[in-house]
Amino acid sequence: MSADDVAIPVGTDGEVAQVDFGSVGQLWDPETRRMRDAYVFVIVLGFSRHFVVRIVFDQKIETGCASTSRPLPSSLRATRAGARL
Repeated sequence: MSADDVAIPVGTDGEVAQVDFGSVGQLWDPETRRMRDAYVFVIVLGFSRHFVVRIVFDQKIETGCASTSRPLPSSLRATRAGARL
């Protein structure tokens, strides 16, 4: 797959975001203290291409919303090039 194969919407700042979940198999959930199906939550901002990636244990809308409002530790913040801020 190349960049030409993927439609990337472009808008003004704060106008467009792409959101997706993907399965990552089973991972240890420290809250339930057991192995659970886990997912990666990804949101990419259309204008800046900044993104947030989080491991979550469900694909609920509430989980996605909470994932975008929870601040990341500075060592885990990412930019469009994947570099740390």
